[in-house]
Amino acid sequence: MYCIDTGMIRSVKSPRRLDTDSIAENIVAMELLRRYPKENIYYWKGRGEVDFVVVDGDEKQLIQVCWDMKDSGTGKREIKALMEAEEELGSSSKLILSMEGTEMEEGIENSSLWMWLLGGCGKGP
Repeated sequence: MYCIDTGMIRSVKSPRRLDTDSIAENIVAMELLRRYPKENIYYWKGRGEVDFVVVDGDEKQLIQVCWDMKDSGTGKREIKALMEAEEELGSSSKLILSMEGTEMEEGIENSSLWMWLLGGCGKGP
């Protein structure tokens, strides 16, 4: 479930523990709902999970969202889930959105969240 207003998240969660990953994912969900009908937006769960699968005609885009990719464990987990989902769902474009938008691996587009929100990220949604 995602909140239309991210301020609502802060009102129900402990102020001591701000979950920036959840807030970033929520922001992406709201933007995807603005860009696409809700019937085009899915979630994938296998051994790993992919935050969003956007289906637009015959094309699928797999999107992972995380606040900080500097932790090597986070990067490996996000990439592994994208690769597993691509294997199961067929050929798809893959995108990781984070605050810094670091380069990670060939075949996976990486962008900073703010640039993607402004529409400056590749051919993605």
